[in-house]
Amino acid sequence: FIDNWRTYKRVIVYRNSKINIHAISWFWCLSMVYTTQFSLFALKYLGANTKVFSLLSVLYTIGLGIGAIYSAKHFSKNTLNRKLVPVCTFLISLLTLVVLINNHTPIDNLVGLSDFMTKKHLIDILALISISVCSGIFSIICYSDLQINATPQIRSQTIAVNNWFNSFYMVVLSLILIV
Repeated sequence: FIDNWRTYKRVIVYRNSKINIHAISWFWCLSMVYTTQFSLFALKYLGANTKVFSLLSVLYTIGLGIGAIYSAKHFSKNTLNRKLVPVCTFLISLLTLVVLINNHTPIDNLVGLSDFMTKKHLIDILALISISVCSGIFSIICYSDLQINATPQIRSQTIAVNNWFNSFYMVVLSLILIV
């Protein structure tokens, strides 16, 4: 642990590195919650059968790809719009709350694709796609910024510290969820 802490102190000399490491770790925690809880949420609160859950998973994946491609397109023009990170963070959090508030009552019966694709769930579908697009943008910008700002001499250590913090955040979140 002490060696990791020393490496962390060496890496965070650059303010952006510290911010990106913690932002990426926050994102990993949120992603862990989504990954582990989304199927239960879709079943219990959206009334989604396996086909609906598969559709939602596909839409989420497509949204991530769109966000990543959007970021990569701008990054290839030598522009990394860091201002999008707090905007995406806010939108991910807000839209997650929208979905939770919109679906706070458990549903007893399962619905298929045709029943799910109604106005009632349109907000959920659009919010999920928006969350995933913002997630793609957020992750590409943070990871790119982390690597760009790390000097070549400590770049691998920066990535190692980032991975260590990702794991640490997820372990702490797991312990919190157990309690």
